[in-house]
Amino acid sequence: CSDTVHRVRVAADEAGALASYEAIEEAVAKVWPPENGEAVIKYLDDEDDLCVLCPPTFPDFLAVSACKEGKYRVVISAKETDSQAEPSLAVPSPTSPFRYLFADIKRPLAGLGGKHITLDNYEVVLAGLQEQLGCNAVRVYIDPKLREASEYPPVYHEAYALARKRGMLIFANPLGTGAFKDCGLGAIEDYVAWIVEHVKTWKPDFFCPFNEPGMPSKRLLKIAAGVREALSDAGPSAPRMVGPDVQKVEPTIGRFEVPGEGEELVNAFDIVTAHNAEGDETATVAAWRRLATLSGEHECWATETHGRVLYLAFPKCVGPNGKLTAKGKEIAEGLAAAGRGDMAEC
Repeated sequence: CSDTVHRVRVAADEAGALASYEAIEEAVAKVWPPENGEAVIKYLDDEDDLCVLCPPTFPDFLAVSACKEGKYRVVISAKETDSQAEPSLAVPSPTSPFRYLFADIKRPLAGLGGKHITLDNYEVVLAGLQEQLGCNAVRVYIDPKLREASEYPPVYHEAYALARKRGMLIFANPLGTGAFKDCGLGAIEDYVAWIVEHVKTWKPDFFCPFNEPGMPSKRLLKIAAGVREALSDAGPSAPRMVGPDVQKVEPTIGRFEVPGEGEELVNAFDIVTAHNAEGDETATVAAWRRLATLSGEHECWATETHGRVLYLAFPKCVGPNGKLTAKGKEIAEGLAAAGRGDMAEC
């Protein structure tokens, strides 16, 4: 029955940790009657959400499951039949309010923060971002400490290739904020060469040379002009350059309103952005309309919180098991409602 508790011995390695996912499967088979149907094994993650335990999520299970007195806890239930399953969200929708919806995976892909994208879970994570959340693109990082493609970790290569295979667009911008002078990028020519090398090697669909740069407009303009010139031989196939990605909306407007220099800054980019950082109280509807007006014929994006990029889409919206978190369900439902025209403004 649903509240039955079973205690079963499982194989462990020399350190006393679970040897493998298969060890869990074998233990479950000992207590799960075949007449109950296919078993679904779940575990509680660090946010107390039930996640499906499978080979890609096994490392996460080991990381977040407290092993007390040599015991691990899993929850077993029967797999739902098609007639029992809840209807899936209508995402992505052909009437989605966004042409692009980027899942930000920069920090977890770089091994930063609490939960990481790894060689064990990247496939299920990308599938969840696309199929469950409705993202048709991902945002990845450009590491200011790396110069060659071979220096990027294997999971970066694999996740990048899989995103391409799944038909997802790719947006790349720097890992970290500021001018990166401590990474040997103080000279404008060095900064330009770093960005250009990454763009030519990895060929993203969109890229931004900056991430909350904290630089004066004149320096932003010189870097953008240098990058544009270096990529001029790519012709129509060149990726679209995004910027200037100043941290807050009102300061971005202030830069664009400077006579002469403001218009030059707008025209330096294919797509005009403000970073729309979390906690930006200047990011009002009126301010965004003003920014869009100053952008002229350029597309105008918010590149982070509540914008075209869902910040930390993994793990905030999709967990290591590829399923929506509570926050992810809320966002997906909102996007579906907006796509159907159920929301007045989005």
